[in-house]
Formats: sequence, structure tokens, C-alpha cells
Amino acid sequence: MGFFLYLKVDSIEFIKQIQDINVSLQNNHVNFIMIHILVLLFLISTSFSMVGIGLFFFYFIFEVACISYSSFIFMHVFGFTGLIFGILYNVVTKLFFLICLFAIFNKVYFLVKNKFFNKEDSHEQVMQISFKKKYLEIAICCIGIILYDIFLYFGGSGILLKLTNIL
Repeated sequence: MGFFLYLKVDSIEFIKQIQDINVSLQNNHVNFIMIHILVLLFLISTSFSMVGIGLFFFYFIFEVACISYSSFIFMHVFGFTGLIFGILYNVVTKLFFLICLFAIFNKVYFLVKNKFFNKEDSHEQVMQISFKKKYLEIAICCIGIILYDIFLYFGGSGILLKLTNIL
């Protein structure tokens, strides 16, 4: 999907930024904190309606398109080593977020499915304990994402700067 974006979108501005990746990483922090908090708030708050479950799916498709698009842009600028760097860049900046987001989706899906579709009262106490556990797991994933974003803010540029040696 990102390959088609790469072919259709005018990428001149992105290519200029990619060419100066060393300077950008030396002068700036890798900062995804606000966007991840907003995405988490939006996806989790809307997911307790049936429409929100579908938004998770579309967000994952969006992320796949962004990851593959950025990898192709790196490849366009730096060749095969750019593709390797693009993959490593996306692993460092997005993999943990996407794994946690997928875990959150599984927990939310469990909650929605059991809240709306299982109306048995015989296991109500067991379900309440299970619901509390799922809410706690969602909170732990969200805290993990925020902590990882803080780690990326302070250390991500240094890690990525070391990876630019392959370019």
C-alpha cells in the first residue's frame, strides 16, 4: 500500500528532509508523545461503541501505509541501505507502539464483545473480575506506550543517529 502512495504522492519535500536526516536527528528529538496520546484517547474512547472497533482496523492500515511509504522514501534516497535504515527506523519508532496498540485492541474487543453480546447473569462476578483485569491491562499498555515515547524523546535520536552509519 505504501508503494502506491510512493508512486502517487509528490514526495519532493519528504526527500529533502530524508537527505538531511543526520542534521535533523542531531538537532531534534524523536517526539511522538502527543500524537500517541491523542490516538490512544481517540481510539479507546470511541472503541466502546461498535464504530470504534472498526477505527482500530483502519488505523492499523494507515500505520502500515505510513511504514511502507517511509521505507520506500528511504530506499529512493539511499538505495538498498536506505531500505534497511527505513525498516530499522520504523522498528525503533513504531514497533512497540503498534504491539501495545494491538494488545489494547484485543482487550477492548473482549470487553465490547462480552459487554454487548454476552448477557448471561450467571457468571456476572467472574466477568466483573475479568473486566477489571482487562481495564488494568489496557492502562498498563497505555503507560508503557507513554514511557517508551519518553525514552524515544530522550534517547531515540541518539539510537537512530548511530543507525545512520549504514547509509
